[in-house]
Amino acid sequence: SLALIHRTGVYRYNGPGYQPAFRRDSSFDSRWAGPDDHLHALTEDNQGNVWIVYGDRTEILSRSENGYQFSSPDALRLRNEGTAVVDVFVEDSGVAWIAYGDDVLRYDPVQERSYDYYFQALVRRVSPLGERWNVFGGSSPAHTPGDEDGTRTARPTPRLVYDYNDLRFEVAAPSYNDPGRNEFQYFLERHDAEWSAWTSEPAVEYTNLREGAYTLRVRARNGQGYESTEAMYRFTVLPPWYRAWWAYLAYVSLFIAVAALSVHYRRMRRDNIKAQQQARELALERVVNERLTLVNDRLRQADLLKDQLLSNTSHELRTPITAILGFTSVLKDEAPQNLQEFLDIIEENGRRLMRTVTSMVDFARLQAGVIELNREPVEISREVEQVVSRLTHLARKRQLFFELVQPQDLVHAWLDKKCLERIVENLLSNAIKFTEEGGVTVRVSVDDDSVYVRVQDTGIGMNSDFMPDLFQAFKQESSGLTRTHEGSGLGLAITARLVELMDGEIDVKSSKGEGTVVTVSFPVFYVAQLERRAGARAVIRKSSA
Repeated sequence: SLALIHRTGVYRYNGPGYQPAFRRDSSFDSRWAGPDDHLHALTEDNQGNVWIVYGDRTEILSRSENGYQFSSPDALRLRNEGTAVVDVFVEDSGVAWIAYGDDVLRYDPVQERSYDYYFQALVRRVSPLGERWNVFGGSSPAHTPGDEDGTRTARPTPRLVYDYNDLRFEVAAPSYNDPGRNEFQYFLERHDAEWSAWTSEPAVEYTNLREGAYTLRVRARNGQGYESTEAMYRFTVLPPWYRAWWAYLAYVSLFIAVAALSVHYRRMRRDNIKAQQQARELALERVVNERLTLVNDRLRQADLLKDQLLSNTSHELRTPITAILGFTSVLKDEAPQNLQEFLDIIEENGRRLMRTVTSMVDFARLQAGVIELNREPVEISREVEQVVSRLTHLARKRQLFFELVQPQDLVHAWLDKKCLERIVENLLSNAIKFTEEGGVTVRVSVDDDSVYVRVQDTGIGMNSDFMPDLFQAFKQESSGLTRTHEGSGLGLAITARLVELMDGEIDVKSSKGEGTVVTVSFPVFYVAQLERRAGARAVIRKSSA
């Protein structure tokens, strides 16, 4: 019968007695592999056997009582290379002729052979590219002929220097049925990601191999599509000399040596710099000491001259000033009334000059440390009250209020009475002198540890910039032609040094145009607990114009 081969199946032509048409023969559907399994030819021989030729095999369907029996002879296993099968012709004897591409294949089923047999791929030769000598040449490198009893021993792994890291591997496959169609696959461990494509080339080359251990795996496939067992060839590429272990050891040793030399050099340089610096410091210290000695000698001479000057000044000025003040007092008793104004001016300026000389002498004595304190328990309130009484007339003269606030208990401190009077007098004199309106308040207070004398005025105050120089000798906020108040600038300097000598503290708070508050504190000296004064907690004595 006539058959038609189509991608959807096999179709038969209905013969006489039927309506002429091609109908699909479903008896072949179970052997239809799908769209990728190309069917090239189909024929039926005189015995009723059906021959189906696919791209990679030929299947024979023999008739039986229950249908067909399928068989695929090894001799008719073909490679699916896209070669078209033109036709199939089967003789009465069962010999088949297959037109395959440009070739004609003859198949005799009487001489049936199996090509699915064991064979092993072989590595025949390994040689460096461009060299005439071989790293290996022979049979499979996995084993070598062994002892007489037939055992085999492992072949030692070749170790190749880095200069010979370009290698050519030649292989073979002992399959001799159409050996020209044998194919090979290669896979170099540590180099390839996957097996290569099948190739008929029995050799492969690898170049620029890095150092390390490698294994070349080779497998072959014969013309009938059966694969061999793998052959393996192990070898090691040694690193170049500059990456060898002894080279790294040399690098480490060299680095350590350089580091040691660098540390030694830096230490020597640091020592030299330190020695030079010490020499310069010694020379500088020697020069500075010589200069300081010279300056100290000059300062001692200046202090001596100053002391002599102050001593001479106090002697030379006190005597005539005392005479002037004395004669002025006599003249005031005997001179007519129209001369009294001039005598008052002479007396006032004489006393001012006497206070200046006294302050200069006292400051010089404080600087020289020759003042001797006569310390005793001093009742603070009484001494402050006496000073306030002496200066009340100055406040009244300037039309200022003058008040004293005292605690109800008597409070003692271990002080020099004259020094305390001088401290309070200097503070009150300054407060009265620098107050134009308002007045001055003196407050004596006490807590568990200290007794306080606070002098507060409503005067002109001071700028914050002048506060650091407040206790410096001869320092005044207004000086030169802009000076607005008399004074030598020694009062607060003497006061601060006297307070320090008697273990006290002095604190000043002032704002320009708002007045000044000066607080002096001394440690409390407990002589006895005196009776509380009767009346209110504080006695306030006021003096106003």
